[in-house]
Amino acid sequence: MSQLASVPEELLRQIIESLAYLPAYSQDLPSDFQVKRVTSQLRSLSLVDKQMRRICLPFLFASLIFSSDCRFSDFENFSVIRELLSKFKYLSCVDLTSVGTLSGELLNTIYNYGSMATVLVAQFSSLPSDIAALDLSKIVVLNGDCFRDPIRADSLASLCIQIITLQVNSFDEEHFQHQIYRGVRTLDLQNHLSSMAWFPVFASNHPLLSRLVLNYGTEYHPSLPFLHSFAEMSRQLGRNKFRLEQLVLTRAPPSSASLSSPAMLFQDWRVSQVTVFIQSSSIETLSLISTSFPNIDSLIIRFRMTRHDEPELDLEYDLDDLVNVFSRFRSLRTIQSTNLFSLVRQPSELTLNSLSTLLGIK
Repeated sequence: MSQLASVPEELLRQIIESLAYLPAYSQDLPSDFQVKRVTSQLRSLSLVDKQMRRICLPFLFASLIFSSDCRFSDFENFSVIRELLSKFKYLSCVDLTSVGTLSGELLNTIYNYGSMATVLVAQFSSLPSDIAALDLSKIVVLNGDCFRDPIRADSLASLCIQIITLQVNSFDEEHFQHQIYRGVRTLDLQNHLSSMAWFPVFASNHPLLSRLVLNYGTEYHPSLPFLHSFAEMSRQLGRNKFRLEQLVLTRAPPSSASLSSPAMLFQDWRVSQVTVFIQSSSIETLSLISTSFPNIDSLIIRFRMTRHDEPELDLEYDLDDLVNVFSRFRSLRTIQSTNLFSLVRQPSELTLNSLSTLLGIK
């Protein structure tokens, strides 16, 4: 380590930080709220000498994770927590997402004895009922489920709590579009049938909002600009052949036009993920999806499971047809399906011979 002694400490710190943590485990959670899990390299470097130990310490103990089997029902446990937190001088995040129900006493203990900037909580229902007396500026709720208790959700939002994903079912559009939810990155709409007339105002009030999830039942609203062509072509194909289950839209950096005109905010959004349930005519349905949403990043496909006594539903397809329809997507990176290849028809003898000739197999 004599050679390392000549390296400036600031450079050493940058090198150690670059290899300190494992890759983020959640793509939906912003990086500044990811729990940092240390690498084996960091642990090894921290044992080299006193200088490396001192540099590694802030990275080693940046996060504290409470597992689901933690019990906080007695005073002794809080004493242990107080003693533990007092030793974490470099703590930046406490993860309570695996703890089912939180008490006000536990949160007060963490606040009073910890130096962290963020306390992660799974959902609104995990928070205690007497939360109004607490300082909520450090609380980050990963999934704010407004449809369970919308009144309490609005109350928590007014207390400056941060919410990463806001889940909403039915709501008063006039009230909702003006409501402010601090820190919202994802808006998840359940059973969505709205015309979205309220959305431009809501989006302009939430500059961090970057993801819109539209979940559908049996119907969707065809007036949305990104569904115009899809609605028309799906009528021609036959709506009984598939069901659109979910659309995910992502937000690009706002353009000058959208900033000056909130009504044009949808021009900065694009469909990035589609979930479809196919009941028949697989290739025709996938062709429709590729034509309507050619720039998606992710496609999730579910197929109807058929019984032996049911009539032929044209779910099977040739491999060439499947490859051809996927090639029409311009930026597709992820395909999720449990039985995508189980529906591929067995190739004919002629096809196998042609393939063998092409590959030079005798």
